[in-house]
Amino acid sequence: MPILLRKRFWRLLAAGAGTWVLYGTACAQFQNKQNILDEGGTNPGLVLNELRLPAPGVVGTFYLADQWNTGDVYLGPNRVLNGYPLRYDLEHNLLEIKADSQVRVCPAGQLEKFEWTDGSSGNRRVFLNGAPYTCPDGRRATGVLELLTNGPLQLLAQAGTSVQPPTYTPAVDLGRREARIDVTEKLWVASGKALREWSARGDKNAGLFGARAEKVMAFAKTNRLKFNKREDAARIVAYYNSLTGG
Repeated sequence: MPILLRKRFWRLLAAGAGTWVLYGTACAQFQNKQNILDEGGTNPGLVLNELRLPAPGVVGTFYLADQWNTGDVYLGPNRVLNGYPLRYDLEHNLLEIKADSQVRVCPAGQLEKFEWTDGSSGNRRVFLNGAPYTCPDGRRATGVLELLTNGPLQLLAQAGTSVQPPTYTPAVDLGRREARIDVTEKLWVASGKALREWSARGDKNAGLFGARAEKVMAFAKTNRLKFNKREDAARIVAYYNSLTGG
């Protein structure tokens, strides 16, 4: 073969080899992309799943208040812990006490009560052991009850938690990917240690006030108080107690 033809042949062969290398690389990249798209994807082959989304997290906590609040713990007669950072775990009904750079825990059943100064509002909040109180169905109350109004009729708040699942829909890439923990609240009134449910509807609470119901309802209406707001409910119950001399 003439020298000129041999040189052209080897140039073509080299160019062809390069083409096959590029083709092979492109095929491999395409194959890898297909694997990324299909492997474990909710919508196989769609661009939506081409980039892996981060693992969903959780918004919120199981704490009554996320921040530490300084307060006092009453364990019984003459057994008081004063001035410690406190935090209450609603999921396990445990009071966390920070002492000497360590966190100690105390089950709610071993407490008489605890108080803390709210770091956000500056208000003093009082929490009672719920066990001495009886629910309408005869069960003992669990956890702690926050004392909102004291007197012949007590207004108490019982906090709980509710976990909301994610609402994310991959097909349209919309919604909330995280689970959400909400702190819930239920209001009770207590005469003695018997709990009765406080209703968001004012007329359903009339029976709690007995012969003074008309005056209490008029007070709430005049002052535009709402029965479904804890601050207003506290004012209504405090007014009732004032009528009884309590």
